[in-house]
Amino acid sequence: MRKPVLRQPRGRVALRCVVLCAALAGWGNVAAAPIGANPVRSTPESLGINAAPLASLDADIASAKFPLVDSLLVMRCGEVVFDRRYPHDYAATYGKEAHTKGPLNARLTGRYNYFDPAWHPYYHGTDEHTMQSVSKTVTSAIIGIAMTRNEDLPYDDPANPSDLMEAADDWVQFVIDRPMKDEPGTVFAYSSGATELLAYIFKRETGADIEHYAHTHLFGPLGIHNYFWKRTPLGVVDTEGGLYLRAEDLAKIGLLYLDDGLWNGRRLISSDWIKESLTPRIDADEGFKYGYQWWLLPHGEPARLAWAARGMGGQRLLVFPEDHLIVVSTAWHILNEASIEFDVVRRLLPGVHPHQCGSQSGG
Repeated sequence: MRKPVLRQPRGRVALRCVVLCAALAGWGNVAAAPIGANPVRSTPESLGINAAPLASLDADIASAKFPLVDSLLVMRCGEVVFDRRYPHDYAATYGKEAHTKGPLNARLTGRYNYFDPAWHPYYHGTDEHTMQSVSKTVTSAIIGIAMTRNEDLPYDDPANPSDLMEAADDWVQFVIDRPMKDEPGTVFAYSSGATELLAYIFKRETGADIEHYAHTHLFGPLGIHNYFWKRTPLGVVDTEGGLYLRAEDLAKIGLLYLDDGLWNGRRLISSDWIKESLTPRIDADEGFKYGYQWWLLPHGEPARLAWAARGMGGQRLLVFPEDHLIVVSTAWHILNEASIEFDVVRRLLPGVHPHQCGSQSGG
């Protein structure tokens, strides 16, 4: 089969096509207050949430029934109703694996040794946690901002060998060299390489480094000051999985989408991009559907869609728009992947009751 050719299209339509291919081929009414330096904290009951299911889930995490969960944050109406951290000694947990070459440790040392406690799950002892593939959802938001600002913007690998890509020096060429198996838009086959191409295309077509652009137009307005973004050996931003954020800052991305792209009354992302991003494009794994780098989970009767950003090891941003509810969890169970979102739907949502959020302006 003929190898794909990296074309150099220009204009808003072209970049939308790139993101749509990443989504389809699997490359991959009241405003809430923004989270500031000191977010508003409330009791669950004051915002219509039963506290007992939260306490039960908290106990299960603390007792390691859900292993290696690092944090759980729950917000409603822009207010924090639950916030816990669960410390772990990852140097001891993954001590053997850290010195054994394998799929999650191709280079033995440095930022792509996923068992190195200096790099994973926290960045060099800070509270900035690896986001893994949640980076893809943030990248989609950055593309949406560029489209909203009218910037001049212009494959598929079913095996998704991200470990092989990360072992290479030139990630972009690695992705381009992979053969196409199916017509884009016809089969869901999750691939990290497609999102990595977005960073390259973004820089080539706009002249802007996507991290620097995010710093000015996304992280800055949202008050996200503490973050780190890894780069490939050739210096391209690792948009497929290299972002580190604090849990409370990841929640801000959910709030931005929950408020239709507005933050403190300022339009960051167009309403059209928000709608397109959260429209199911294809059926994915585990009962999910997939949008523009967002996982969409049908739940309830009648069925509604939860919006999810998901990363290896247990990184989750869950948004339940009808309930004005956001759940963020971070974890590092990379040898035994689990999906906490199903427990959130099964255990927490039944205790979330109708509640009228205040009319505060916001994120």
